[in-house]
Amino acid sequence: MKILHLTWEYPPRIVGGISRHVYYLAQELANLGNEVYIVTLEFPNTPFEETHNNVYVYRVKVEFPSYDFLTWVYAFNHFFEKKVAMLNRSFDIIHIHDWLVAPAGISLKYFLKKPLILTLHSLEIGRVGSISNPVSSVISSIEWWSTYEAKKIITTTNFMKQEIINHFKVPENKIEIIFNGINVNGYNMQVDKNEIKRKLGIPEHCKIVLFVGRITEQKGVKYLVEASPYVLKNNSNVRFVIVGDGWQINEIKQRINDLNLNWAIKLTGYVDDFTLKQIIKSADVLVAPSIYEPFGLVALEGMANGIPVIVSNIGGFKEIVEHNVDGLHVNPFNVHEIASAILSVINNEEYAKYLINNARNKVLKFSWKEAAKRTLEVYKSVLEN
Repeated sequence: MKILHLTWEYPPRIVGGISRHVYYLAQELANLGNEVYIVTLEFPNTPFEETHNNVYVYRVKVEFPSYDFLTWVYAFNHFFEKKVAMLNRSFDIIHIHDWLVAPAGISLKYFLKKPLILTLHSLEIGRVGSISNPVSSVISSIEWWSTYEAKKIITTTNFMKQEIINHFKVPENKIEIIFNGINVNGYNMQVDKNEIKRKLGIPEHCKIVLFVGRITEQKGVKYLVEASPYVLKNNSNVRFVIVGDGWQINEIKQRINDLNLNWAIKLTGYVDDFTLKQIIKSADVLVAPSIYEPFGLVALEGMANGIPVIVSNIGGFKEIVEHNVDGLHVNPFNVHEIASAILSVINNEEYAKYLINNARNKVLKFSWKEAAKRTLEVYKSVLEN
C-alpha cells in the first residue's frame, strides 16, 4: 500500500507529540511492507528529501513571507498540495494529522480521488478553553470541516473520542481509538547524571523535578512554578528543570523572578532530542500538570525512562497512568497537592521504586507496531467499503 501522510511537524522539527507519532507510525507501517510518503515543512540544516526503510520524506519550503499565523498555515498548505502533485504517485490513502494540514488533505482527497483519514491529536476548544476569538473560530471550523471530509477519524484516547463526538456531533462509528506507542529501546542509554547536572548548573546532591513540554497555558507549567516554594520549604535540595519553549515563557520567567527562585528553577528552552533524553534520564521525577491533555505522550516517556511521573487527573492521562500504582494523579490547579505529590516521591525512595517498576511493566503494552497494525486495519476497511 502507498500511504501519504501530511504533517506540519516531523523530526527534527519537534513541537509536540505529532512529530514523534508520525515518525514511529511511519516506520512501523513501512516494516509491515508499505510505502510511506511524508510531506512536511522544511527545517534548518535538514535535507529536503530523505529515504529510510521505505519511508520517503519530502520537506516543503514556504516560498513567500506570511505575516500572521493563519496566512502562514494557508501558505504552507498550498505548497504541500504543489509538492504532492509534483510527486505524481498513485497513493492509496491520504492520512492527515490535525487541522493545520486539513486544507491540503481535503483538496488532495478530491484531486487524487482517494480516501482521507484524519488523526485528531487535540481540539481547539480544549487547547484554549472556549471559541471566543476569530482565530480560534477559524481553527475550530477547519477541525469540523476535516471531521466531515474524513472517511475515518483516528484518535488516541476515549477522552478525545468523546470530545470529538460532543463538540462536532460526529457519529461514534466514524471514530477509531488507537493508543500512541513508545519506543522503549530508544531510551536504553547510559547517562552520567552528575555530568548532566553540572551542565545544567545543578549541584550533584540535588534532586531534579522535571517538566517537558510547550510553555503554554494548556500545559500548566505555571502551576508547577507556584508549587515550587512549598517543595523547597520542605526540601531545599531540590531543583526544577523546565524544558521547552512557548508563548508563555516571558510570563513564567517574570513569575520566577517575583518568587526569587532563579537559583532553584532552570529554564533550558528548546533542546534537541538526544539532550532531552539525557535530561529525562537524570531526573528524579517528571511532573506534567496540564489542564488539557488528550493523550500525554510525555507520561509514557517518563515511565519508559524509569522515573516516577506525576500527572494531572484529567483527559488522556487518566487512561495511561494509574494513580498510586504506576504514577500519581494531582489536581493541576491545587499547587499544594502538586507539591505534596513531588515530596512523597523524592522523600521516599522505596515508594519511588514501586512506581517505577510498575510503570516499566505498563509501557511495554504501548507498542508502535500494534498501533501501526490497527491503523492499517482502518486503511483496509475504508478501501474495502
